[in-house]
Amino acid sequence: MVRTLVVRISLCLWGAWWAGGALVASEIVEPKPLWWISPHEGGGAKPHHQQAFSHWLADRGCPVRISQTGADKSDAALVFEVRPLAAGMPWMVADTEGNQPLTVRWLVKGSRSVKHLASLEGERVALLGKASLLGHQQPVRLLEQAGVTLTDVTVFTASKYQGAMALLLHGDVFAAAFPAPLATKWSKLNELVTLAESDARLVAGVWLSSSSTKSQWMEGKQGPCAQGLLAMSRASRGDAKMQVFPEWLTGFRWPNQR
Repeated sequence: MVRTLVVRISLCLWGAWWAGGALVASEIVEPKPLWWISPHEGGGAKPHHQQAFSHWLADRGCPVRISQTGADKSDAALVFEVRPLAAGMPWMVADTEGNQPLTVRWLVKGSRSVKHLASLEGERVALLGKASLLGHQQPVRLLEQAGVTLTDVTVFTASKYQGAMALLLHGDVFAAAFPAPLATKWSKLNELVTLAESDARLVAGVWLSSSSTKSQWMEGKQGPCAQGLLAMSRASRGDAKMQVFPEWLTGFRWPNQR
């Protein structure tokens, strides 16, 4: 009798545990959405920067997983990158300092006696990696329009625009290319002049995959992920949560807002 009672109690406890586990499992509606952030436009990929950004969103009810690995891009619910304006507007637009457009400028020191890009033939220049639209592809297109190819110059590759600026100011390179928001600010501070500026404008922001629109965290403009992004700004130059993004990004806004 005692043994039978113990078995029945054990079965009841197991059943209660199983039912409770099933209840908890049913409360998990969906996994954390994967956010892919382009590593090509000058943002940082250090784990503590990614953690600071993901914690910022999670604290506001938007738990996400961060990746900057190219293989994960196709599986991401949210994608941050720079695209041609012709590709359309993103779900949320990246703000720039002074709301300046994302054109590209070639800068040189004001003491240099040059006025045209053609003068860069045979010189040392600073660019970002080849996958960067703003830091490489657009500047190279400007050079080619002036009759200068990459084989005509010596390229120093920087991972961030601050690194490219350091190369320029220290005299390691003759010229360097920057997005207009940074070029404007840094030109005033360092007596730099613009040799040329691109006509093509690019747009940066967050694009959603088709599956993202069904996410409980992406529902409408009042969703926690949207509100978390809208609340973001650079608290300081070293603001950890903003380091995953390029230096020219100051925050996010809706496409139809200024």
